[in-house]
Formats: sequence, structure tokens, C-alpha cells
Amino acid sequence: MKTKKFHLTGIIVFFLFLLPLLTLSAQNEKAASDAAEFQKIKKLAEDGDANFQGELAEVYRRGEFGVEADFDLALKWASISAEKKNPLGIYNLAAIYRGGYFDARDFIKADELFKEAFDGMKKLAETGNGRAQFDLGCMYAFGLGVEKNKPEALKYLKKALENGRTKAADIIESLNDLEDGSDDDTDEEI
Repeated sequence: MKTKKFHLTGIIVFFLFLLPLLTLSAQNEKAASDAAEFQKIKKLAEDGDANFQGELAEVYRRGEFGVEADFDLALKWASISAEKKNPLGIYNLAAIYRGGYFDARDFIKADELFKEAFDGMKKLAETGNGRAQFDLGCMYAFGLGVEKNKPEALKYLKKALENGRTKAADIIESLNDLEDGSDDDTDEEI
């Protein structure tokens, strides 16, 4: 009887005291990992890498890696990257126009920019760039500069997911929900 009581006490101690500590430790590790990833992206962007400038624009636009969304910085970095004809920068400019972050939404300008980004985005996605795979998947999923194409969307979103872009799982789920008649929440996803 004492053994069972001791065992039960150990389980209670684990769940009340140790499990929260383990959870906190995992959260701290993720925050540190996110901060390191952000610093890497920022440094490479500041050093002039157009892909990372476009990626930094998206980090600021979406508020990723523990960084708060900052649309002024998103526009700055998207513009710098887009000036170099980088598809990630062009895509983010398109998303800014579509989302109306500063002015009224401009779907025509956004569509032009999505079309301009498409070929370069596809090439970049084929090199294994997870961010480009995610963005290209969104383009196909929601008809951003291209015709909607669910099989192509799923193809690139699954590749993005394999490359650590966990948000791709949400889009995949959203595509499946659309089949069930759920609402299209395009602007939230891009």
C-alpha cells in the first residue's frame, strides 16, 4: 500500500511542479531559437542579401520569431528587396498593397506584383527555400497572381512544411475546410 501511495504522490508532484518547469524550459528554448533566427535573418538582410531582405519584410509583416508586426519596417525591407527584383520582396509588397496596411487596399497593384513575383518565386521554391515554397503555395491556394490550383498549392505547402514552415499546416487545413464550405480567409493567411 505504501508503494502505491508513494507512486501516486510522485505522479502528483510531477504534474503540479515538474511539468510546468519543463514546459517553461521548452518555451525559453523556443524563444531563444526564434531570437537567434531573427538575428541571423536581420544580419544577412543588412549585409545586402535580397532573399533575406524579402524574408525580413515578411517577418515584420507577419510578426514572426517573437517580433511584433511593424508595417513600416515591412515596407522598408520589401521595397529594398523588390528594387533588386527579388520575388520575396515583390511578394511582400503585393501583400502590403492587398492588405491595405497604409492606404486603401489596391487589389490591382497587388495582382500586378503577385504576377511579377511568380516566376522568380517558383524558381526560388524549387531550390528548397521554405519561405518561397510557403508563399508560392499561398499564391496557388488563393489565386494571387495565378489561377487557383489546389494540387500545386498543396505540393508547395507540403514542401514548406517539410522545411519547417509550420504555418503551412494551417493553410493546408484551410484548403481542406474550403471543400467543406467554410469561409475563405485569404488576407489572414498571406
